[in-house]
Amino acid sequence: MGVLIAFCVIFIEESRYKGGKALCNFWNPGVEYTSFKQCDEEKKLIEDYLMEELWRLYPQAVKINAKGVCGDVD
Repeated sequence: MGVLIAFCVIFIEESRYKGGKALCNFWNPGVEYTSFKQCDEEKKLIEDYLMEELWRLYPQAVKINAKGVCGDVD
C-alpha cells in the first residue's frame, strides 16, 4: 500500500488557448504503509511537504495544488 500524489503548479490561471501555463504530473514518494487507514491518515503530511517544496522551486507560481490517493501504486 502506498500513496500517489497528483500535483499542478499553475503559472498563468487561464485556459491553454488563452495563454494559460501549468506544470501537472504525478509523484510517487515511495512510502509504504501497512494499511489503507494509515495511508489515508498520513498522506496529508506528504501533500504538505510536496507543496512546500514546489513553492520553493517555483516562487513565481500563482497557485499550487497537490492531492494524494492511497492504493497499490507499484
